[in-house]
Amino acid sequence: MTDTNVFNNLLFDINSGLLMSICCNLIYDPTDQFCQKNASCIMEYFSAYGKMQDLFIWAFEKEYLEKKNARDEVETYRFFTTFNYLYAIDNFFDYSKEVIKPLFEDRTMLDSIDIDLFRGNLDEYTKEMNERYYKNIQDLLKMIQILKNGFEVYLRLIPMNYFTMLNGISKLLDNPIYKKKGFNSNLFGKIIKLTVTNFMKNKRMLRRAFQNTEQYIEKIGFVADTLEKMLNKCNEPYVMHLVTVAHNLEEFTSIETILEHSKYEEKQQTQEVCQMSSNELASLIKCNILPIKRMLSPLIRVELSKALSLSGCSSDDFLIYTNVLRSFETFSREFYTYFKAVCSEEESKLRQLNSIKEKVDQSNNILKDKKIKNMKLKEQLQRLRVKKGIHTFSDVLLKTNTSTSGPITVQSNLERHKGKLYENIQQQKVVTKNESKKVTQDEKKAEKKRKAEQKKIEKEEKKRKREEEKKLKKDAK
Repeated sequence: MTDTNVFNNLLFDINSGLLMSICCNLIYDPTDQFCQKNASCIMEYFSAYGKMQDLFIWAFEKEYLEKKNARDEVETYRFFTTFNYLYAIDNFFDYSKEVIKPLFEDRTMLDSIDIDLFRGNLDEYTKEMNERYYKNIQDLLKMIQILKNGFEVYLRLIPMNYFTMLNGISKLLDNPIYKKKGFNSNLFGKIIKLTVTNFMKNKRMLRRAFQNTEQYIEKIGFVADTLEKMLNKCNEPYVMHLVTVAHNLEEFTSIETILEHSKYEEKQQTQEVCQMSSNELASLIKCNILPIKRMLSPLIRVELSKALSLSGCSSDDFLIYTNVLRSFETFSREFYTYFKAVCSEEESKLRQLNSIKEKVDQSNNILKDKKIKNMKLKEQLQRLRVKKGIHTFSDVLLKTNTSTSGPITVQSNLERHKGKLYENIQQQKVVTKNESKKVTQDEKKAEKKRKAEQKKIEKEEKKRKREEEKKLKKDAK
């Protein structure tokens, strides 16, 4: 059972930090559907107790007023953006529809817009493309002007309680501290315009408001993006062109008057509605109690546990949760250290492997060169044999066998060829003796040198093979 009084005292007290903890953990992303659902639950609770204005003022202060100045673009808590977006879905439909309606009534402007022209490089455009570009700029400026007029004309369609919330924020801006930072009520005009641009980029809302919109959804979204960029002072070339010719885009003259006359008062809803909202929010907090309690002070944790009737195990669970987080942190650090050491060792071994591969490749290239050289020497030796008429026994035998006809036995062939071979050898010896006398001293030296080189190559080859065998045995060990 929830103690509503204690819970409300904690939730509506900004200094308790409970609302901040809930928002930080449950509505951290305005575009996430889960966060939007949680934000809707919080809004319903505050609305049930007549505290919607307080919620919006608090969220506005966290998102905007904690900045150094009004032009500071530092990302802050986007709680107000989330609440404002959800509020606008249900309450800005008629207003947004009437503002956009002229664009769909005269669709020739949308038809004439060529989005690709605004995404290209102007320096590369031809004369014809430049003419089309500036024509599109004029059409786009007309649509922006139509929207600007509609923003003020149809303000009456916005619920008065929304202006009441803005009026509360306006009183907050009267503080000299915020005035010095450059904050003023013109910011409300920007917020309302951005709310309409969100409507323009919402396909579901466009289909609900207008018929035959499919072919224009992309262009309507582009117009919305362009208006946002103009309001946020974007430095894209086509946006800067529009800003230079657009006048008083940020002005919202009629909003001041409406804020002054807004007298809507929030009232607490029935007990049943309050109880239902209380049950939903309490259930949401209980489901996410561990991260929510983590941001709270010890005293607030105890009071929240009492207000929500949390069991004693909740505190133990929180301690377990904290210890688990710390264990994960310790494990992550140790794993990172180990992983880094393993990666370093792997890189070292990879470098060694690459070095060995390079040496093997070099050895293979040397071996290949030597084989080529040996083949050339073999061919050269063969040519010298042919030139000098030196034949081996097998060559002579093969030659004789191929030239012999008739059924002669192998034995007779051998004897006859042996005789011929003997005669050839004797003749070769005589020729060699005669030619040896003619060989000069230089040729003998060259022959000796060649043989020495041949022996040297053979020694190096044997030495290289022994080294490779030793190295392979060493790597195997």
